Amino acid sequence: MSKKVKKLIADFIIFLVSCFFAYLLIQNGSVDSFIAKVTPVQYLAEFVAGMLFTSFLTTPFSIALFYVLSQSTSPLQIALIGGVGAAVGDILIVSIFRNSFFDDFKTLEKTLKLKRAFRFFHHSHFSHLAPLLGVLIIASPFPDELGLMMLGASKLKYIQLLILTYILNTAGIFFVSLGTRAF
Repeated sequence: MSKKVKKLIADFIIFLVSCFFAYLLIQNGSVDSFIAKVTPVQYLAEFVAGMLFTSFLTTPFSIALFYVLSQSTSPLQIALIGGVGAAVGDILIVSIFRNSFFDDFKTLEKTLKLKRAFRFFHHSHFSHLAPLLGVLIIASPFPDELGLMMLGASKLKYIQLLILTYILNTAGIFFVSLGTRAF
């Protein structure tokens, strides 16, 4: 097994562990306690939750924070401030980890023999689907890394990326916060 495949497996295990811990933190009231302590600086908590919304390793913790925040705060406020944090997080991902994350997805493509499936999206009739899927992924709780790759974020100027990811993540955070109110 290659080093890159081992890294992918390790990342997946870390993601599952983070989902488990996020669930435990909600169940034992730790997130509620944390939010109660940061209520005076709630905007900061919303911003940090937004930053955590961008990476597959931290999204479960972000959703846990949105769950607790949305119990006492407007989903629109959470989304507007969390969107800023998420856009900053995406810029950090692209600028610091650009090659590493994109290499992971290339390894995943080769390992799972997805080359033919990805060729489908590069066909002239379907080339518009990859950016559309990238936009949908960034707006969703799915890992922004994948959406950024599909958008070809490495080719976007930082200001374009900042505006685009702010709008998309704000919409995604709004719907996540609205959805968590139902629970």
